[in-house]
Amino acid sequence: MAEEDKVQRFIQVTQAPRAKAELALMSCDGNLNVAIERYFGGTFDDAAPAPPAAAVAARGEDDVRAPMRTGYTDNLMGNLETPADIERQAREKARLEEEERLQREKEEKEKLERDYEEKIRNEKEEAAKRKKDEDAKDDELEMARKAAAEKKARRKAEAAAAAAAAATAAAAAAAV
Repeated sequence: MAEEDKVQRFIQVTQAPRAKAELALMSCDGNLNVAIERYFGGTFDDAAPAPPAAAVAARGEDDVRAPMRTGYTDNLMGNLETPADIERQAREKARLEEEERLQREKEEKEKLERDYEEKIRNEKEEAAKRKKDEDAKDDELEMARKAAAEKKARRKAEAAAAAAAAATAAAAAAAV
């Protein structure tokens, strides 16, 4: 692929200006794929491009390129935790698990207490309702008894009035 084609392809893929495209390709010795990867990977530094290998050879310097900036770091030291650190972490984990268990128990106990209080409250409400119903029935019975007693007293009074009227009529008839 010709250099101009590479520049056009770089611009098409990255939407970068022509100057950046040329600079990126020059810093990667014309390798389009590497230039695109470095551009999107954030390792492309347009302020200080690496000189092309041909320019380095022309100056007579060693034919060694500079290390690539990839952003990758590695820790070759392995696990740096000491047994004391591991034991401390295990104790901390056990402590957290115990706190969670205690919190769950506390929540369960509170739920049981709320349920019990609600049950007692419902029983009291039902008992109060039964008492109110019984009192209403008692009131109805008392009113019915009073009405029956009043009716009986009225009949007795009417009977006494009728007997008195009959006695008065008989006395008036006897007096005539």
